[in-house]
Amino acid sequence: MRVSVDAKGLPSYDIAAGSAWDFIPLTSAVEHMAQRADAICFGTLAQRSPISRATIRRAVAGTREPAWRLFDVNLRQNYYDAAVVIDSLELANAVKLNEEELAPIARLCRLESATVVEQLRELSQRFGLKLAALTRGAGGSLLVSNQGVCEAPAPPTKIVDTVGAGDAFTAALLVGILVGQSLDEVNRSVDPMRSAEFATLPLAELERQRDQHRGAKERAQEERARAEELLNDRLTQIGDVASLEEEIATAREQLQDLEAEAHAYDLAIETLEAAAKSVRRAVIPRLKSQLQGQLAPITNGRYRDVRIGEDLTLTVKTQDQRAYKDVDNLSLGTRSLIYLLERVALARIIGGNAEPPPLLLDEALVHADRRRMRAALDELGRLGQDHQIILFSKDESLADRAEKAADWTIIRLPGPAVITGSAEAANADGSTRDQAEEEVAT
Repeated sequence: MRVSVDAKGLPSYDIAAGSAWDFIPLTSAVEHMAQRADAICFGTLAQRSPISRATIRRAVAGTREPAWRLFDVNLRQNYYDAAVVIDSLELANAVKLNEEELAPIARLCRLESATVVEQLRELSQRFGLKLAALTRGAGGSLLVSNQGVCEAPAPPTKIVDTVGAGDAFTAALLVGILVGQSLDEVNRSVDPMRSAEFATLPLAELERQRDQHRGAKERAQEERARAEELLNDRLTQIGDVASLEEEIATAREQLQDLEAEAHAYDLAIETLEAAAKSVRRAVIPRLKSQLQGQLAPITNGRYRDVRIGEDLTLTVKTQDQRAYKDVDNLSLGTRSLIYLLERVALARIIGGNAEPPPLLLDEALVHADRRRMRAALDELGRLGQDHQIILFSKDESLADRAEKAADWTIIRLPGPAVITGSAEAANADGSTRDQAEEEVAT
């Protein structure tokens, strides 16, 4: 997915087909998690493929009756239709959408109401929804339920990038509901623009802020305990009991806010970790398939089998060995060539079905001996059938070998000028100065 942001911070999306999330399998772990969940959130974009659509609908249908089943509308490009939208609304008991999505939803569902509030009410009544939430960017948010209508303005915010604001709002909305806040409290406490900042933070920063809030939460609990102890002491004396009760109420509110934020951090970290693990699981089989066929030629037949860990660490095995050996324990020359193949394979996988990108390699064969250099040039030559490969090197012997291979073009670039004492004297006489040369094999 490619995201472009305009001068106002508003995103546009270019979504490629055939992504890993188009093939989400229905596993026993997914079904078990759905049965235990207090809330589940799903959208339209992930349902564009039949496989993921079936998995999502089975998971949502398998939740417990009290669970929140929130349909987070995300209309992107042409990856939705009336059937997907209506089926999703029938599965859900809550819906969240933005003001730009309301008109297409009203058209697909044939809503007859004129005002925004009446359209949300009609949508809720038709599909039996407990809640309809609408985000309006700088206009704030609107919640419509059987308890009434709740509006909240957006606080003044300098908009840099709105990517993730809707997801952050959805997460904060569900967390607030699950911790027992009223819809009015939830709506007043949720700031989509500020919440979107968390979506762009690295995992380590989220963990740091979560730990910081946990520490603040513990301190608030200690202050609450001291306040209650002080209150009990004062109850036996003549004192300002009302003031102490007000302090305790304030401490309880602060503690509740901190608990909600800490839960949001936990949820964000779990989501990021699950997404990273899913990407690695999708990449590892393809990476192994590419490395398996290249390993023997690049190592002169010594290593033929490769195993890839979940953190993308590599281990290899010879035919006469039973155990795998960590690539980091191999010789420097062999190790550097294997890691070169891994980087090239990852670049090809990330490129997907798009036009093969050029590969720029800087002194990639600096640690290779003659035999490994010859094998590496042969393998890069085969890769050159699909990619333009530019190999920078100052090794003259590498340029000679590539030139003999006949499928490389050698370009020698002039190096920086080198001025010595004798050269400076010669320049005074009008003579020229030599220049070092650097070879670049492409």
